[in-house]
Parts: sequence; C-alpha cells; structure tokens
Amino acid sequence: MDRSKPNNNDNNIIEVKNNILEEGIECFTHWLSAEEGNSEKNSYIQLTLKIFEKDNRILIHDYFQNIDIEVKFDNGVPVCTLCKTAECAHAEFAICTEQNLSSSL
Repeated sequence: MDRSKPNNNDNNIIEVKNNILEEGIECFTHWLSAEEGNSEKNSYIQLTLKIFEKDNRILIHDYFQNIDIEVKFDNGVPVCTLCKTAECAHAEFAICTEQNLSSSL
C-alpha cells in the first residue's frame, strides 16, 4: 500500500487538522498498533517514527505533508522544529514515543 496518499474509502484516516496534543496521541496509538500488527491492512497512518535517539531527538515522518519533522528534547521538554512549540501533535507523538520506547529498553 502506498502510505503517501490517504485512501478516501478508509474510515480510519487520522489527519492532523488542528495540530493539537490529542491528535499526536491518536496518531501514535494508531502507528503503534500497526507496528504491533494489530491494525487493519488498509489503515492510513499519518505520522511514523523514523529515528529514535533517547532523551535527545526523534525524527517523525508526516505522510500527509510528505515531510520529516524533527522533535528535539531540551531538559526533557520536546520542541518541534517545524511548529516551534512543545504543544503540537508532533511533540506529543514524540512524548508518547519516548515514554513507550524508553520503558521497553
């Protein structure tokens, strides 16, 4: 499946529309479920993890915008280099990633 374009027939499309923290949580949950094989094959995933550097930075790919987004951690606080804030969907996706992957290491 080409994940670079959403499937309009798919009811599971998660699109970051308002760029709020809740959307980051939803995107992370959807991505993690797909990574664990628990998601439907045709589910569209907007944000995916590309690079994870514990306590340093996380690189996320946004398939809807087709760009890579870096989130850097400064004293434990994520800052999205695209949005220039800690309160966007990308920063929350990074927080969820940090919490989930750090606990499994």
